[in-house]
Amino acid sequence: MSSTASILEGYKTVLPPVVIEALGLTPSSQVVFEVTDNGKVTLSAKATTFADLVDRVPKRKRAVPASDEEIQRAIKAGAAKRFRKAKA
Repeated sequence: MSSTASILEGYKTVLPPVVIEALGLTPSSQVVFEVTDNGKVTLSAKATTFADLVDRVPKRKRAVPASDEEIQRAIKAGAAKRFRKAKA
């Protein structure tokens, strides 16, 4: 089976739906183009690893590190919540 796509300004293209489905692509997927010596190009989906996903998660930093008191309150609140849930 073959499909056709046009090259847009800036050398961008839209993959045909049949290609997207065949490769199981999602909006965050990456594709790999392999060019052989005879000029043939193969398109495949890049395997996603955990390391690839980690970089996509936004990193949140507190302006000020949590104090010991804040940490203890959070621990107690979590324990109380689990206790109430276990009783229900």
